[in-house]
Amino acid sequence: MNYDNREALQLVADFAERHDPDTAGRREAAKALLEALRAVPKAVGIECVEGVQGLVVSVDGRSRVVVCVDNGGEIVIDALPGKYPVRLQYNRVTKQLEGDELDTYLLPEPGKSRSKRAALAVLVEAILGAKERAG
Repeated sequence: MNYDNREALQLVADFAERHDPDTAGRREAAKALLEALRAVPKAVGIECVEGVQGLVVSVDGRSRVVVCVDNGGEIVIDALPGKYPVRLQYNRVTKQLEGDELDTYLLPEPGKSRSKRAALAVLVEAILGAKERAG
């Protein structure tokens, strides 16, 4: 599929998601993202265990936050002093979550546009931010 077709398909999918959200698809993508978070090696300092209210995440063995999926498929971080939604979009074309912003970390392949930030990176960044706010 050429660039024009890919872009047109994405525009139509984004329009559909804004006007008739695929909540079931988003929930499945969110659950898959939490599984990907669980697979992050402990060697990088993140440990995840299943808790009653969601995935309990510890960074460097310090305070923990709870990461859960709400009924609408949104990922929420529960950490003192409150709950923080993670800013992710559901992509109907790929059936995955992705960041709101363009990925400036990787260069795009020639002839392709920049992709959105990886959902796992956005989620980890949000967890670290919640932990900093909690102190």
